[in-house]
Amino acid sequence: MSSTRHADPNAPLSQERYMSSPEYAELRGISGNAVTAKAALMAHPAKRSLLFFLQAMSLKPGGLQKFCRDFLAMFPDRIGTPTMHTLPNPGTEPYPSEIASKIDDELTGNARRKFLYGTDDYQAERTPFQVERCTYEYLFSQCQYAAEHLDQFIIELCINPRIQFTAPGEDHESIERERIDATDAYSEISSMDFKKASISYFHDVIGALFEYKRRYEENVRRNFVLTEVGQHVFDTLDVALATGKMVGVEGNSGIGKTAATEAWCDLHLGEARFVSLSGISHKTGVFRAIAKALGLASSYTNTATKMQGRIEDVLQRSQIVLILDEAHFLFSSSERVYSRPELIDWVNTALVNHHVPCGMVCTPQFLIRMKRVEDQTSWNADQLKRRFKRFKVLPIKPRTQDLEAVARMLLPNSEDETINMIVGYALTSKRHMPAVVDAIDEAKLLVKRAGRTKVTFDDVDRAITEYCAKSYDAMEPRSENEKPGRRQGRLARPLATDDEPSCIEASQNDRVSNPAPVTGRKTNLTGLAPVGTSRLKSQGPRVPGHAVAEV
Repeated sequence: MSSTRHADPNAPLSQERYMSSPEYAELRGISGNAVTAKAALMAHPAKRSLLFFLQAMSLKPGGLQKFCRDFLAMFPDRIGTPTMHTLPNPGTEPYPSEIASKIDDELTGNARRKFLYGTDDYQAERTPFQVERCTYEYLFSQCQYAAEHLDQFIIELCINPRIQFTAPGEDHESIERERIDATDAYSEISSMDFKKASISYFHDVIGALFEYKRRYEENVRRNFVLTEVGQHVFDTLDVALATGKMVGVEGNSGIGKTAATEAWCDLHLGEARFVSLSGISHKTGVFRAIAKALGLASSYTNTATKMQGRIEDVLQRSQIVLILDEAHFLFSSSERVYSRPELIDWVNTALVNHHVPCGMVCTPQFLIRMKRVEDQTSWNADQLKRRFKRFKVLPIKPRTQDLEAVARMLLPNSEDETINMIVGYALTSKRHMPAVVDAIDEAKLLVKRAGRTKVTFDDVDRAITEYCAKSYDAMEPRSENEKPGRRQGRLARPLATDDEPSCIEASQNDRVSNPAPVTGRKTNLTGLAPVGTSRLKSQGPRVPGHAVAEV
């Protein structure tokens, strides 16, 4: 007797009663265990990459259903049976009887009859078949109906060892090796059980999946500005992928290292998984975050020991690159440490020692905490240091041209003075790249509230003056007797007047003693002005303690 519990239809409503529904199960994605087992049989790396790419797409918001909708929308011209693709469209006229019957055979024979007719009994639905209604539009609608169940085909493709497919440029010997490996691994599979991965209602579905993957990666590259920091991140993580070793990337917050890491992982969904450890310092939380990224069971009923075993099995068998952002949380944040870093030891022994490629992206806190643990315990940091194939320290702050490139991507077709205003604010802010994003987000919100679509200079000026600068200034430490907004800090200076032109305060190293008035467009935020134009360069004595930043 089944032990599965079912709620009585008349029972009081419980919010958990539908959690096992198929609709929710589809959103949880394809199992990482099953995909790893299937990928282990793939001899061609492009085929393994496709399987893990599809599994990664199933784990994104919207799940596999959203992926299938996007996939079909990208290739609407491929919907139809092989016969429909080889013959011209007859328009509103029905196909000849022999052709219509052939198309119907293709649909009912290969497209899973129950998807089309709700039954496996082909003859039961064959009787009402009428050739007169078999126009192209009618048969095309039947193919579209069958395509609504594309997600079932994707799941079978990823986990069924009997379903085989060919990668571009793959030879016949590779296919034969896969069959031998599958029959050796699964005694219940014979050489006659293998089927070619195809569906009759969609032309060359495997080729379309490879093409979708290629276009997806192109779109990621197009929507990401590769800055100097990003290039260093990409180069370092490429080493982990190429060598199967562990690498490290260290950089200050606000320079764009996390955005670059996420973009690199998005470009390598078939080979890598991104995990953010932000704020997680305990073993259960770390393993749950990794399990979710791998598509493994990670509910609150799963203990850390259970998740650890599954994670190790999948990572060691798949050799997928594990990227840990905010990796300094693998160490204890306590000032006094009494034990070895358990999570670091786990990475060393369970992952790196088993040739699982890893990438650790962290702040300078990583080395500080590592030194603290080494000084206060018997732990030897050399064991970790020796396992790093490469450890890259990023620049302290992003370049001016990188800030400008990001601003232009987020605000295309904007005027130069608008972009320069944003860059000038970012240069005077400690937040650098996030300052660019925040200023643009606030400006877009103002535009949306005003019922407009284009962001202007005045919108950016107001966003920085009234929101961004004040928000940043409000978070600065203050004395007990000091009231907010009364400090004469970098972002809390008196507002400019018509007789006092705005300027940009530079760093302490750039302070000069020759005052010089600054001409050009006024802004309400003292300390900030459009930069990078000739009219903002020094033209006479300069106010002590201030300088104009030039883009």
